[in-house]
Amino acid sequence: MTANTTTIIETRAACKFFGEGESLVKAVNDVDLRIETGEFTAIAGPSGSGKSTLLNIISGLDHVTSGKIFMNGAEVTQYTDKELANLRLKHIGFVFQNFNLLPVLTAYENAEYILMLRGMPENERRDKVMAVLDKLGIADKAKNFPSQLSGGQQQRVAIARAIAANPTVVLADEPTANLDSKTAASLVEMMAELNEKEGITFLFSSHDPRILDCSKRVLVLTDGAISDDQKNN
Repeated sequence: MTANTTTIIETRAACKFFGEGESLVKAVNDVDLRIETGEFTAIAGPSGSGKSTLLNIISGLDHVTSGKIFMNGAEVTQYTDKELANLRLKHIGFVFQNFNLLPVLTAYENAEYILMLRGMPENERRDKVMAVLDKLGIADKAKNFPSQLSGGQQQRVAIARAIAANPTVVLADEPTANLDSKTAASLVEMMAELNEKEGITFLFSSHDPRILDCSKRVLVLTDGAISDDQKNN
């Protein structure tokens, strides 16, 4: 890392357990992790290894059982639900494997939604959203509803929604899982380009080899613990 990098995510001995006694599941187990500005990092591991749970506790969608989570140097582990919601609104973009678009909103309105929640003036929202949709090659689909879009187009809208508000980090949970191989490859290439040219920080959970091959860093989770941390050239 260069001297001017900034740690935007840090976990210290983070644990997330479910159940108790003999049914106790250590989904995330004593994870120490630092993510710097501009990283393009994938958390790899088989289903059930804790990848999605780790993203959920980083974002505050779920609470840690023990340990601490920091975002931009501030400990967020003790934040209230309202403070966590505000953190997500201002600092985190999300991309989910099931797209999670609002079906009653057009592509434009889905991408605009976070900006509207932030109180950005309408003309600024319009310029920002159309620029992002154009960058992702779907400006001509702005008035289409999710049901009128292909899976790949829906995921592009989801990415537009995630990056339109200039988040500190984009958390992408298995973003290519429901896409065909050609569409998935195109989206991975596009996200890598956003990272390279726009400096957007991405943290994935994925076992898609296309994402792992493209990532600059790959963390391997085994039974909830980091078993390997590889830097790719």
